[in-house]
Amino acid sequence: MRPTNIISWENAKYNIKISYMKAWDARRKAIKVIFGDWEESYKTLCLYYECLIE
Repeated sequence: MRPTNIISWENAKYNIKISYMKAWDARRKAIKVIFGDWEESYKTLCLYYECLIE
């Protein structure tokens, strides 16, 4: 979801208005929870590569 969609959804569901930056931060945190941290993904990259070449 885009931050503008998050703002619209919050306004429709809870009747509150949040700023664009709050929506952006909420989106970033949700992506981190769902997909993991970039640093964690980078650490597993070497392991994934080793599995591919074996």
